[in-house]
Amino acid sequence: MLDISIVTNDANKGVYIANSIFTFFHSLRLEQIIYNFDNLKNSLIRYKVDMIIFDMFLNKKDEEDLLIFLDNKLFQNTDIIFITQNTYNIDFANHISFVKSENRTEEYYRNIVEKWFLTKTDMEFEKLVKSELYKLNFNFSYKGTTYIIDILKYLYDNQIYDDHINFQKLIYPYLAKKYNRSISSIKTSILNSIENMYCECDSNIFKEYFYTYEDYRIKTKELIFNILDKIIKKPLSERYDRGKKISDAIP
Repeated sequence: MLDISIVTNDANKGVYIANSIFTFFHSLRLEQIIYNFDNLKNSLIRYKVDMIIFDMFLNKKDEEDLLIFLDNKLFQNTDIIFITQNTYNIDFANHISFVKSENRTEEYYRNIVEKWFLTKTDMEFEKLVKSELYKLNFNFSYKGTTYIIDILKYLYDNQIYDDHINFQKLIYPYLAKKYNRSISSIKTSILNSIENMYCECDSNIFKEYFYTYEDYRIKTKELIFNILDKIIKKPLSERYDRGKKISDAIP
């Protein structure tokens, strides 16, 4: 579950923004709607969230002062979407993204959050993949390990959980095109990475992970789907499930 705060000029607008977002993304949670600028900084510090959406009219000086306040370590783990008509020459932190002020339709707000959400879930998924490969002592400097991560992401993004998929016809050509390498080179790199894993992985961990004996030579597809199965059973953010409508602003 990812937490979002909304900062705007009035409560009704805050409810409109919330309904544009939270009726579409079930795995996002509204932390607070802030529309009192006098107490804004204290409210922001009090609640730690994954993202803050700012859509409020301020004069240029107040807006710049607010951005300087946000550009510090207190918010380094919070992604900030700042909707503005102003153009800034100041270099702010990477966690602050500026979005052009346009016609504020539901789709406008939804698209802003969707871009952020997909990036966030992609990062979360990659973290889970690397965590599983780390358990097996895969070497991340091997190209084959990178290809394995790509395969898992491809399967997950396309909701392919059935191991009847033909790697030779679909997966290896996809990787060959992406990395401009031959299919045989891709396969060799993956096998080298897996072979190194055999040498480096603790035998007890290997047996427990794959429910097999330690000298068993697992096939690439079998390895991939064993890892994928463990990942999709973990609590990963859901995509595009309908959420709840916000009926009242939060004071």
